[in-house]
Amino acid sequence: MRGKLVCFILLLAAGGIFAGWRISHEPQLFIGARGVSAELAAVPRQAGFHFPSEVRVCLTNAPVDRAQLTIDQPYTIRPLDAAKQPAHGNAPETIVVSPTANGFRAAGREFAGDALEIEAESPPAIWVDNHLYRGRVRCVRQGPQKMLVLNVVRLEDYIASVVDGEMPAAFPEAARQAQAIVARTYALFQMQANRANRVFDVYATTRSQNYLGYQYRARDGRRFAAESPSSRRATDETAGMICLADGKLFCTYYSAVCGGRTANGSDVFNDPAAHLESVACEWCHEADLFEWTRTIPATQAADVIRRYFVFHGKGFGTLRSIRRMARTSNIREPIFELSDGRRRYQLSAIEFRRMLPAAILSFQFEPTLADGQLVIQGRGHGHGVGLCQWGARGMAREGAGPVSIVRHYYPGANVVAAVE
Repeated sequence: MRGKLVCFILLLAAGGIFAGWRISHEPQLFIGARGVSAELAAVPRQAGFHFPSEVRVCLTNAPVDRAQLTIDQPYTIRPLDAAKQPAHGNAPETIVVSPTANGFRAAGREFAGDALEIEAESPPAIWVDNHLYRGRVRCVRQGPQKMLVLNVVRLEDYIASVVDGEMPAAFPEAARQAQAIVARTYALFQMQANRANRVFDVYATTRSQNYLGYQYRARDGRRFAAESPSSRRATDETAGMICLADGKLFCTYYSAVCGGRTANGSDVFNDPAAHLESVACEWCHEADLFEWTRTIPATQAADVIRRYFVFHGKGFGTLRSIRRMARTSNIREPIFELSDGRRRYQLSAIEFRRMLPAAILSFQFEPTLADGQLVIQGRGHGHGVGLCQWGARGMAREGAGPVSIVRHYYPGANVVAAVE
């Protein structure tokens, strides 16, 4: 998961706003099942958890004015207002859904209300923007001319897709099992934090976790699996397993490569995320982006920097010098000084990376000017907080189990199997 949304720390007691929603797993689903590691078999069951069984995934990063759906099975269009009558359609069929002043227009019909759901008889059967989804597709009005498009899907189906979307299939099984535990915890935390005041829980992109649905279609029409037997196995073998700090869910940030040491959560994100302390990581050095160098023409970099300062009401000429002001773990503090020869401004690593996101791949970097070039040398890829995915790979290759991996990257946290 890269570039995640800032998580709001709402560490509510489990139960709370989730009363009436449940995830219930019989012990035989993961305790002592064939192929399940001894670590997973030993994960303690913890009663008293009531979670939604479905997750609401926003498929559009911003409201849209229409959505085209291709449906492979007979389907039903149902306004979420129970008093409204549903409509039925045959398949295969392509329909367009768009918001109106009072509701929606879909498949040539008008529907009143603020939310509309399309459900196929035998999912997965609904395509949205070349992605095939399990569950239901929900459209939610956002004003008179815009709407959000959601996929309402079983939590465990969502996790199976996220495991493949976030971690390479070639990574060891224990690493992918750890990814499943962390991804499930992240989703449940977001569901807990957002359900009271938002129409969706997570984005389908790396703003939350990378979710591609069941299948996706390339530009040439070829279909690719967005979940695999391996990701389903990692999900099933960790079914119901979550990561807790002091008995509560927390935001399990993770990134691709930490570059040798993870970052403190509170140094990167606005929330002082519990149990996201910096830890050493000696296992991600084989990653291509463990160390990297990017070079940008100084004139091109200066144009970007100038526009940034103009946007903030400051003048800036030609970039003459750049230097690190201090060594600090808090990347939000002023760290770098930039000068055009007359003016000097200080920037944090977050501000600097925001200006040049394609060139600055992590918050561990050192910029220098040399021979008309801005040279940026760095380590790692992503924000560096929490689980290091390449580090999890390295730990698993040395024999570590998924629980050990999770506990290393979230010191003091526990893995439990949530049951009623």
